[in-house]
Amino acid sequence: MKEIEKTIAEILGVTPEEISLEYAKALSHGDYTTSVALIRGAKEKISPLEIAEKCKEKLQDSFTRIPDIEKVEVVNPGFINFFLTRTYFSQKLLEIAGKENLYGRSESLSGVKAIFEYTDPNLFKEFHIGHFMSNTVGETLSRMSEWLGAEVKRACYQGD
Repeated sequence: MKEIEKTIAEILGVTPEEISLEYAKALSHGDYTTSVALIRGAKEKISPLEIAEKCKEKLQDSFTRIPDIEKVEVVNPGFINFFLTRTYFSQKLLEIAGKENLYGRSESLSGVKAIFEYTDPNLFKEFHIGHFMSNTVGETLSRMSEWLGAEVKRACYQGD
């Protein structure tokens, strides 16, 4: 949520890169959380709770600019938790459904050439479950790399 990072950066007078907005580990802590108030409090020798409360107040004033936020919560010792609206999630689900089988596809590995070697069964021994595992991992990595735009070659040197 770049909008949240940008707004917090404006409020605290920092760059958006200094703000670590992460997924909350528990649903009760919201959808996103940040510890920026703890970091700023330590640097400026101010209570992190004061900084977090200041951020919360100004963020609530910004809800018109960031309509996807339902609620902002401050938790001791200075974490700021963000709860997103149901509308936000509904829109994301519609976006995913609209892309059908292409959701998540990108060209982030475009221009990258990769070779995946896997399985390599010994011709003079029985094929076993270990080969299946190697096959599954190798093929998964190959397909994921292709999905991200890489040029992929697969190799299997029989009995080598």
